[in-house]
Amino acid sequence: MKGRIMKKLTANRNPIIVRLSRLLVFALFIWIAYSVCARFLTWLSTLEYQVAAAVVAACATILISTLSLIFSKQYEHMRDVRQQHNQKKIPVYEDLIHFMFKTLFAKKMGEEPPTEQDMLKFLSDFTPKLIVWGSQSVIKSYASFKDFSSKGAPDPQIVYLFEDVMFAIRKDLEHKDTTLQKGDLLRLFITDIDSNK
Repeated sequence: MKGRIMKKLTANRNPIIVRLSRLLVFALFIWIAYSVCARFLTWLSTLEYQVAAAVVAACATILISTLSLIFSKQYEHMRDVRQQHNQKKIPVYEDLIHFMFKTLFAKKMGEEPPTEQDMLKFLSDFTPKLIVWGSQSVIKSYASFKDFSSKGAPDPQIVYLFEDVMFAIRKDLEHKDTTLQKGDLLRLFITDIDSNK
């Protein structure tokens, strides 16, 4: 019951009032911080030089230690979140790459390429996972690849759009591909890639 009442109270608040109250709290915080600093500096000016230097050094040490602890905890948290996301992303990206390779190389391996039904099933399973876990660049490059491939006309450019998807995946997984260029990933599985340029 209390939860419902609180939700109604917060839902009915005017956004302008909420913003003004936040601004007021922030201004109050700044004023308090300024007052404390001003009083501290006034008190510090009344001390002898050696005592004041020791107090400043102690305060600086405490401040630096606190800030470094906060930043290291924040960095660890961000790293943990990235690792958890990668654990979810990697299987999604691997599914896409495996399916694409299966589609590309089925005939060469003496297998039947995926049927339209197989592709629809894959897309219905894969697309929700991509929406949840895919990065912005992976989603955009995959959408371009999918749009182009849905036209149905055979075009060698489609492999370069697929490579764009692979580069986007590698970037999302934080690979440093500073020396890789267009066509380098395709060379891993297409021998005559330079003739398609």
